[in-house]
Amino acid sequence: MATISLCVLTRDSAPDLPRCIESVEGLVDEMVILDSGMLNGSGEWALHAGARLMPFLWTGDAADARTALARAATSDWILMLHAEEILAPGAADIIRKAVQAGGIDCGYLPVVQGIDDDLDTSARVPRLLRRTIDLRWDGGEPESVAGWIAMRARRVRVVDATILRETPAVDVPIEAQAKADETVVSETSASVQGFMAQAWDCYHGDDLEGANAAVETAWAQMGAGHAAVLSVATLRGHVRLISQDLEGVLETVDQARTWGTEHPNLHMLEGVVAESLAALSLRAVDRRSHLQAARQSFEACVHFKHEVSAQDSLPGVTTWAAYTRLGSVLLGLGQVTEAADAFDGALASDPEHAEAALGKLEALLEDGQAEVIMNALMPFMESNIADGWMLAAAACEQMGRIEDALLFVARANELTEEDMVVAKHRLLRMSELIAMAGVYVGRPVSGPGRWGAIGAILSRDPLPGKAEVLPVNEAMVVRVVTHLIAAGWTDMIEALLEPRAEQIAPGISETVVRTLQAHGAEVVDDDEPDPLFIGGAWDSGIGAMQSMLDAHHRIQAGPEVKLVPIICSLRNEWWRDMGPDLEAAGVGEAELDAAVRAFVHQLSGGTIYKDRRIVESTPHNLLHMTMLARIFPRARFVHVVRDGRDVAASLLQREWMDPKTREKVWCCQDVAAAARYWSHVVSAIREQAELIPGRYLEVRYEDVVKQPEFVLRHIAAFMGEVWDPAMLTANLAEVAAAPSLSNDDLRIFDSEAGRALITFGYTDPVCGEDTLTLSGEIGETAPVPNK
Repeated sequence: MATISLCVLTRDSAPDLPRCIESVEGLVDEMVILDSGMLNGSGEWALHAGARLMPFLWTGDAADARTALARAATSDWILMLHAEEILAPGAADIIRKAVQAGGIDCGYLPVVQGIDDDLDTSARVPRLLRRTIDLRWDGGEPESVAGWIAMRARRVRVVDATILRETPAVDVPIEAQAKADETVVSETSASVQGFMAQAWDCYHGDDLEGANAAVETAWAQMGAGHAAVLSVATLRGHVRLISQDLEGVLETVDQARTWGTEHPNLHMLEGVVAESLAALSLRAVDRRSHLQAARQSFEACVHFKHEVSAQDSLPGVTTWAAYTRLGSVLLGLGQVTEAADAFDGALASDPEHAEAALGKLEALLEDGQAEVIMNALMPFMESNIADGWMLAAAACEQMGRIEDALLFVARANELTEEDMVVAKHRLLRMSELIAMAGVYVGRPVSGPGRWGAIGAILSRDPLPGKAEVLPVNEAMVVRVVTHLIAAGWTDMIEALLEPRAEQIAPGISETVVRTLQAHGAEVVDDDEPDPLFIGGAWDSGIGAMQSMLDAHHRIQAGPEVKLVPIICSLRNEWWRDMGPDLEAAGVGEAELDAAVRAFVHQLSGGTIYKDRRIVESTPHNLLHMTMLARIFPRARFVHVVRDGRDVAASLLQREWMDPKTREKVWCCQDVAAAARYWSHVVSAIREQAELIPGRYLEVRYEDVVKQPEFVLRHIAAFMGEVWDPAMLTANLAEVAAAPSLSNDDLRIFDSEAGRALITFGYTDPVCGEDTLTLSGEIGETAPVPNK
């Protein structure tokens, strides 16, 4: 359960302290009192009440005192009160429910002047705040945390837990009073002021629709030379940014410039839009282009040559905020040294800026200085900041502390799910760390970055669409190969030497070979055949799949041989019926398998196309999958599953004749027979797939038709082959839609039992979508026919 610290800011007003503390009884887990003057002798009372006293040297700015007080707290949440304030009856329950409900980082609470029946509502101010390591109040604005909110677009809500104030606070004026005292330049009309005040009130109340309506009304009154263009454009752009209307942000910036306004606020908005577009880009080239644009915008902020008003400017727009955003963009571009310099610029302006501090540590990590950053990460880890745990996990992996790295990844993932992330761009690093952990525990997964590339190679999955192909990190590969050798996972090492590995991680093959040699192992090509067998039920679109694969420059996928299933059946018959005679002649199972292997290899063209990957596409190959997997240890198998309704409809149009009976092949005679056949083939292949883990891939034929590149990329990755777009140019003429049968037609009923024996359908293993599944009783199945 979330914990709450009461933080009381007081200066020589200790007589009010008892009522303040008593009003939060049962709500808070900790009480911290900051006295900027003298406690007038009530310090002992506060200690007896369980409070912790915090001395503080007054700096003249209440924002400094609030920030210091928040950093002294240890709970998940902070409730900030003055000594002369108390919670109204029922407010504690409202606060507790708001914290437990989640979806909030900052709660604006109403502060009411006067006690008892004479209540005069003053304003809503940010008093309930999630405690983060970068929490701070804006200098010169003692009730404002706008910079902290804007830094991470934190979630703001109105929490109707009333605070009652007995006397006006002299040292710390509330936000409304501070706003009332601001001087607005004479050119700004009263109506614009009013709409802007309404827009800000709606914004703080999490009413984006209301804020947008009010700021649009003010925007309609803008024009060239209007004094309020900058302030209105800034809020308008910010509201659109939160609403993910990126085009609207850029339109606002362009219009403000047309009216003659130039300000770092506009560059900042442009830069954040470019960063957002980079995060959304599916292609690496687009992502880098947007990051370059963001870099230019943030550099314009830090190099802005004119004076800026603290009243009109976004917090830190030319200093800590701009340098931090610039550093993050440079990290994304791989410019580590320049990124470190940018973060130094931010820290020079604000030494305790958490995002900049973490960014500098990340730059040092990318520079290979893992040992240097561990101690500096401890405060972030102790504060349960996910970023700290992420960077510590990556640092431990660099240092060879794998067990620590895996523990830290798990903790970082937990905190990420709780949204305890300082920098959102590090979510990409979290995905990469998950890929790293998968490699070390033997369950590799594809992902972004260099670890995601290694995970994609080992798992034989495609890279995510957003992943960028990066040159190999040799030290990382050495650590991985050493670990795989120690774990005995030689099949994974082989995957690192396949053609596709070099395409995903350029330079990896040479590094793997050198590492193996350093461990006393030699890499030798043993000429072991590595065919791909594709199959399934008849009329499942296997011919179309064969045609697409044959277009690949390294693959030879000729017409189906047809004899392979027969040869496999004969092999079993020979051993069953003539085993003793064969052994007497010196032919054991191994010799028989070798003969079958040579025959199949010869039939499928393996001896002719020695520089090609052989694909054999006789549909019923996969009914003998376990045997083929045994005699071809490097073979892989793709099962093409087509909707049973389409298979049945197609089979019923076939005029295939059984040479023995001179009648139509049994599974083409009626719906019931087609149902039994389809169900038998799909089920039999799936049962065998469980015996050859990692070597079987099931694809949905409907996906081959609708999204061929998606499926073909999976198959190429599964084979360990490079991607070849030529596969998309194959002729798919045979994909013409077959007549479909209704669900009622495809249910075979037992009239006596009144139940369905079979329902058509399947589960899609690639997309993970559940469709109709095999159900009911299949009943007696006839032998698979030959045609």
